[in-house]
Amino acid sequence: MNDKKILTMFSDRTLGCSTNNYIFSSVNNFEVVDKIPSRCFVELPEHNIDIDCSYNIKINLNEVCVEDILTYSLEHLKKLHLLDVYLDYRLDFESKSRLFKFQNVLRRYNVISQLIFYNLEGLPEEYQMLLNEIYNFNSVYFNVSSFIKDADFQTYSLFNGDRIEEGKDYTKIKLLNIPR
Repeated sequence: MNDKKILTMFSDRTLGCSTNNYIFSSVNNFEVVDKIPSRCFVELPEHNIDIDCSYNIKINLNEVCVEDILTYSLEHLKKLHLLDVYLDYRLDFESKSRLFKFQNVLRRYNVISQLIFYNLEGLPEEYQMLLNEIYNFNSVYFNVSSFIKDADFQTYSLFNGDRIEEGKDYTKIKLLNIPR
């Protein structure tokens, strides 16, 4: 897949009951992430939810600690005035149970977000496993995409010993790096 198709995916999407998560592998540089728009028009044909757009939240894991990604995302939405600006949205990401709280905040405010991670290389395996919990958590209110340089994650394991599976928890797409 090339950059143009990826940008289209993050501009207009149909979200379904099955996984909406992606792993983009073999990424030479992260210029494509910079080009992803801040909003994405969405259709939700399998859900009775009246939301027509999702907010793309780009998270550079060289700058944001994995435990802070939920707080970072909620604060980003707060700056866009999509959440109550007077509330503190501190939500440390320590386990899968925090994802239920995160989903509940998004549901309460009728917001959908797409978390877009990059610079995962070099993360300790325990943080990679924590990110895998997001891939395993299927929610219409948020989904996740990761851009990685290599062909694979460090691990596909979850904390309970299970593994995330391609086709069930994510779709893997190899980026075509075409010289400019």
